[in-house]
Amino acid sequence: MARMVMLFFSGGVNEWWNAPRYKNDIFLVAETMLRRQGTSVDDLHILYGAGGETFDLPSGRIIAKSADGHTLKTQLSDIIASLTPEDTFFFLATNHGAPADNSLSTVGLYGWNEEVIEAQEFTEWCEGLAADSQIFIFGQCYSGGFLEPLANHQRVVMAACQWDELSWQSSMDKNYDEFILRFAEAIQSGAETYKDAFNKASEMDKENETPQFSDPGNVSAKTPIPPVAESS
Repeated sequence: MARMVMLFFSGGVNEWWNAPRYKNDIFLVAETMLRRQGTSVDDLHILYGAGGETFDLPSGRIIAKSADGHTLKTQLSDIIASLTPEDTFFFLATNHGAPADNSLSTVGLYGWNEEVIEAQEFTEWCEGLAADSQIFIFGQCYSGGFLEPLANHQRVVMAACQWDELSWQSSMDKNYDEFILRFAEAIQSGAETYKDAFNKASEMDKENETPQFSDPGNVSAKTPIPPVAESS
């Protein structure tokens, strides 16, 4: 049976920069997706901060692993080993991003302990993902810089902002990042495709950011968002 394998990442930088809303972002999207048919808490992997954080979700408890580059690469390798073309891979990143400058060839995603994972490096780690449908959502600053490296005909990639922009906490609900909040709300309100969810999220996004979308293979049309599971 086809699965949706989910990997959620929030590095947090360090104990001073690891805002509580990043955990809220993960919990919100996890809760939203786990209500869908074909999803299971057993197929959800969370990397958060230093690791050890508890996520008490409606369908089970997850103890997060450390959100560092080594753990992320290892987790992706484990997923690659079990993923089939019929499965869907769903990746969510929240927390801080790093701009491209003299020290970084591409934008980056912060891991724990101030580690920076460059977009190109992350893309190389994702090589070998066999799923014909791969969904990537990035909420961090400069996240638009992940679109070009990741883009291929198996992937939907969306980001909260352009490669040279900051992304923002929601001013209406400071418990979440704006774009991730609106993405979850779009799915909860009945969006049937990831393109539809992105469009609705972008329309609702009220912060000074420009959400970005890439889907060269029209994966969104081929892979609808699973319907809500019937209550047992």
